[in-house]
Amino acid sequence: YQLIRAGFSHRQAVIIIYCFSAVFGLLAILFARASLFVSLLVAIVAFLLIHILAEFAGLVMGGKRPLVDSVLKLLKIDYKRKKAKEQEDSSSL
Repeated sequence: YQLIRAGFSHRQAVIIIYCFSAVFGLLAILFARASLFVSLLVAIVAFLLIHILAEFAGLVMGGKRPLVDSVLKLLKIDYKRKKAKEQEDSSSL
């Protein structure tokens, strides 16, 4: 119900939960078959993937997206114009 309270529809909440379940299922298979080094590497990648999914779902810091926004800045995507457009859209509602 937390996802629904965050503004997601029932369908979107179920899809988000399925995505998290799929990630954890794949991790279980990988950890069962991998060496120690590969397990550590997979754990780091999994942490980043889960964090990114949580940011897109709006579950991090009240809907903020610190990691995603930082990556977008590093990739020099037109960050300021995108943020300004979002603010314009929210103020026009």
